[in-house]
Amino acid sequence: QRQMCIRDREKHMTEKITIKKAKEFEKELIMSEKSSATVEKYMRELQNLIEFLDGRKINKSRLMEYRNALQLNYKAQTINVKLSAVNAFLEFTGMSEYRIKFMKVQKKSFIEEERELKEDEYKTLLATARQMGKIRLYYLLLTLCGTGIRISELKYITANAVRQGRAEINMKGKHR
Repeated sequence: QRQMCIRDREKHMTEKITIKKAKEFEKELIMSEKSSATVEKYMRELQNLIEFLDGRKINKSRLMEYRNALQLNYKAQTINVKLSAVNAFLEFTGMSEYRIKFMKVQKKSFIEEERELKEDEYKTLLATARQMGKIRLYYLLLTLCGTGIRISELKYITANAVRQGRAEINMKGKHR
């Protein structure tokens, strides 16, 4: 059995990411009820890995090189999102021993005060949007700042929701 495990590992070291495997992975993501945005993101990240490998075979050291290459252009949190997609693919294809560790990120309890939108800045934005005749932008700002919703949740703010005085948001398995 030990020799079988060694043979399996050697087999993986000679594997490349094929179009067939990528399509099977995409199908699995869809069947796992991942959102279309997640499926697109994971497939885009898999494509980025394929381009980095440039026909070379998958192994742990190449994946570590990939993480190092990502560090040249991205922040740790963005790298971790990218690696999450890669790790999901590795798990799916039975190569979980090659999973790559995430970057360490220290979470901030609060955003820096200088990044917060001040009340006078908010009012200036509203006034400017209105003066420029950008009424849609004006209401967009009112909605975002007044409700605290995310940009991705805007699609739930419909004319019907406005008439009812409430919107129900279903995102990432959460309902609010």
